[in-house]
Amino acid sequence: MKFTKTIALALAAGVIASAAFAEEEAKNSAEVYVGGTVQSAYVATGTTCNDGWVFQPYVDVSNFKFGDTTIPLTFEFWGNLDLEEGFPGDDTYESGRFSEIDLELILDIAAVLGVDDNAILSLGYLQYDYPTNGGRSDHLIDFKVGYKDGYLTPTLRTKYRFAGNSKEMCEIGFMVGHDFDLGDDLYFSLAADCWYVSQPDGGEDGFACADYTAKLGYKSIYAFATYVQQIDDDVLPDGGRTADGYAWGYDTEWIFGVGFDLAF
Repeated sequence: MKFTKTIALALAAGVIASAAFAEEEAKNSAEVYVGGTVQSAYVATGTTCNDGWVFQPYVDVSNFKFGDTTIPLTFEFWGNLDLEEGFPGDDTYESGRFSEIDLELILDIAAVLGVDDNAILSLGYLQYDYPTNGGRSDHLIDFKVGYKDGYLTPTLRTKYRFAGNSKEMCEIGFMVGHDFDLGDDLYFSLAADCWYVSQPDGGEDGFACADYTAKLGYKSIYAFATYVQQIDDDVLPDGGRTADGYAWGYDTEWIFGVGFDLAF
């Protein structure tokens, strides 16, 4: 077990180190973004995956350049490294291990069509891998449409699972947000999103949750708080810690954390 945890921690460090190396290699051929958060829980579409502390790193590489040609593709890595054990009776979320790794390849359709630079229009292939859950995975089509209006940037996102354990599940989210420039590299932002879920196998369809986030940042570091609102308990049932294991569902209302974002 100690060996497994060491490997997981080494992988987390490797992600950051490899991104720094990629910045040197891709300085003139791509845009590289590196970041991560340390936060009090991992919640996905209202469902509490781990109610303990987690580290969630990411690396984005986009706008690949070959001479005068720019390829409007983005490759994204995101991971969830559990810093505390999850619910009792479930070793899926155990301290020191990556319980989820997401990989995505995104095509910027707006750039391909040459439409308004403020338009958001993209199509991606997204894969969720669960290393601690029998190596299971989900495969999704990820579609975004929106507009950078300078104030709210309304965006609609649809994630459809076409293969994997939750095949035919569809999540539709609407999100808005705005950053307030406070001067001297200080900023404050507010964001909100609301998610509609269509579930396979006779599950209840409807609005599951809404998230409200406030963030205060200075240059590349920030602190944030998110309130997770349960909308329909038939769609997102109550869950959480139980005596005999973990029940998927709504358990965590508040998430607090700190993070960083770096661009190269």
